[in-house]
Amino acid sequence: MKKLFLLLMITAVVLTGCKKNETPQADLATGEVQFNITNIMDDGSRVEIPNIPDCDLTATPLYATVTITSDIEGNNEIDGSPFTMAISDIGDLMTDVLKLVPGTYYVTQFDVFGADGDDEGDEDDLIWRAPAANSFYNSFMNIPLNREFAVVAYEKIGYEVEVLCYDETVADEFGFVWFDIDKVVLRDICLFGDICLTQFPDVDNWGVGGYSGEFDMPALFQVELYRNDVLLAYYSNYQPTEEGFEPDPDQLGALCIQYPDALEIDGEEFDLVLSVIQPDGNGGFAPHEWYTFEWQDDAELDPDLNFGDDNVIDFYIGHCYNPATPPDYAWPEQGPSAPVVEPGWNSEATTVAGARWRNFLMDGNGWEMAVGVPSAIGSYDPGWANLDFTYAADYYFMPETTPNVFIYVYDAVTGDQTVACNVNGGGFSATQNNGNLGAINYMQINVVGRNGQTVHLNNVVLTVGSDSFPLGDFSAGGWLDWQINNFDLSGGFTITGDAFFEGQAAGEENSKINIVVGTL
Repeated sequence: MKKLFLLLMITAVVLTGCKKNETPQADLATGEVQFNITNIMDDGSRVEIPNIPDCDLTATPLYATVTITSDIEGNNEIDGSPFTMAISDIGDLMTDVLKLVPGTYYVTQFDVFGADGDDEGDEDDLIWRAPAANSFYNSFMNIPLNREFAVVAYEKIGYEVEVLCYDETVADEFGFVWFDIDKVVLRDICLFGDICLTQFPDVDNWGVGGYSGEFDMPALFQVELYRNDVLLAYYSNYQPTEEGFEPDPDQLGALCIQYPDALEIDGEEFDLVLSVIQPDGNGGFAPHEWYTFEWQDDAELDPDLNFGDDNVIDFYIGHCYNPATPPDYAWPEQGPSAPVVEPGWNSEATTVAGARWRNFLMDGNGWEMAVGVPSAIGSYDPGWANLDFTYAADYYFMPETTPNVFIYVYDAVTGDQTVACNVNGGGFSATQNNGNLGAINYMQINVVGRNGQTVHLNNVVLTVGSDSFPLGDFSAGGWLDWQINNFDLSGGFTITGDAFFEGQAAGEENSKINIVVGTL
């Protein structure tokens, strides 16, 4: 019995000792914190925030749920977080008081719930929200999340928290996803572009803008993605420099973006605004808005979008592409309004093809036409390789004023070059296939009339696509040259005119018309 009593006494002492050493949270020194809620859409700041949803004026804020962590990155939520804090309207909207152990904390999420004013009243609605850290709307806040605050022992401190009116259709802008992950698909859309330098013939130093200065250059561009007129994201394949812009090494090739397609919502409107870096008219470079791609829901199923065969939207500003494999989109609007003819020839041009009429004799030995690829690249009077010749002994150019129609056609799709002439009523032609000539932007006209002969080349017309450009009249008593620089001929062309002669006809190289094309 004594042993049992002694054991009970020891047990009582041990239990009493354990109880005295416990320090419950309530006995620690604490401080108090409460939050003053400011809806910045109601204080005149709304005009600075794009596409923000309208506020429900019938909504009444009732309580806030507040997520609090012990580090700024949003990790280590403290016990009890998120806290539900009632809201009182005492002139200012204030939450009730929260007691915390002294220290530094961070608000990482702040949501305000209230009655929305409808008659159902079955549940409270999320009416206001503080945009999450690194979200689009967060950049417009004066006091952005994650919001730091301090708790001081035995003190009550109030901290302001800014919120915006909330709508689930702009959850992305707030940094949240409102739909279930299995009800939304993140889809890709990719773009790649080229700029044809002939579209900007009066601009020098393209390298300043981050371009290579070549005739055909990959485009530097940016896109803005909108859903239902609300900006979702911004992407670019360039980065600014002190001199202008340069390609982003992480975005070489096609620029791909993602957009959220909510499967349970039909008819979501998406807009992708394309802006291309190009001359700004003041000696510099800046984004220039070119086009807006529009679709609903899944872009690949939208009949108004053209992805081609590679599921990449390819676009060209200009015509420096192979017409046999055209891009999905091409915009020539910024090209020169008409080709400019200048005297002389350009020694920097690389000659790649052309047509020739020569050897206009009066002795019945015929005349000569040729078309193909010159063997002496760069010469304004090239030798010729891979030629077809047509002879007509019974027809020749007479020293008269009766015009004789000539024609030179380049079909960029088939690669055919055709030269033809109607000599005093007889039609003759020759065709040579040298394939697609690539990016050509130079034309040279040589007219030769020597040994007392003057060659006239009148009513010359250059046709490119559906546009026809009168080039004028050309005459030479001797050897004269004309040139057209930086005019895009890559998509094919036709050039026609009338030829006649004055004076004694001369043969071989003494009477001649050359039309050659090439690249600068």
